[in-house]
Amino acid sequence: MSKLERLKVGRVNIKYELSFRGRWPAERYHTVLELQKQISYSLSHLLSTVEHLEPAWISALLSRTRFSDPNFQGDVLAVFSMISTALRTGLPLPQVTPCPLVDRFMLKFHGLNVISKEAEEDYGLPRTLTRETLGNEQYLMFCVGVSTAFGIVNRLDRLMVAVKEIVGEQYHIQNLGIGPGYVGNNGAGSSRAGGGVPLGSRTSTRMSGVARGPFSP
Repeated sequence: MSKLERLKVGRVNIKYELSFRGRWPAERYHTVLELQKQISYSLSHLLSTVEHLEPAWISALLSRTRFSDPNFQGDVLAVFSMISTALRTGLPLPQVTPCPLVDRFMLKFHGLNVISKEAEEDYGLPRTLTRETLGNEQYLMFCVGVSTAFGIVNRLDRLMVAVKEIVGEQYHIQNLGIGPGYVGNNGAGSSRAGGGVPLGSRTSTRMSGVARGPFSP
């Protein structure tokens, strides 16, 4: 978090530096910085929540959020790595990415079930929500953990879109005799090898107008 706070100092003076690339996109970089801070806060909040959970509820939380799923873990780490590399090197991101992660996060609909019906292990917890479960403090912390995890995944998707607006996207066009195209942050397409080949949509990481909650159908 301290590194993110130190970036504010550089942002004050950098807009006055002469650049041949055009006006400094201060709003886009501000969006990236705010999303990074929100993710950092949410990760700290999630860690604090897990520390108050019993082992059985931790296992249920990891199963519910898919954080114990190796495939989903790989997708999340890939997004972190791609965003970090793009911001460090300034190279465009690929058109196809693991995002949106929210769709994979909500792959299964749980409804009022604490533990998924398809799960083989219930960790000694009630599978269906009951009145006694609602009064259980551990269940309340479990709900906070699920909501926080959803916020982290949702903000990762938004961060991917924000970074693409800065570094652009790289398209791979096959069987056309030209190299991969590039779309800059102004949305205009160009080909490294020349030629007017119409490109596809600007990004495949589209976000819906309203993000779904972790308990919505």
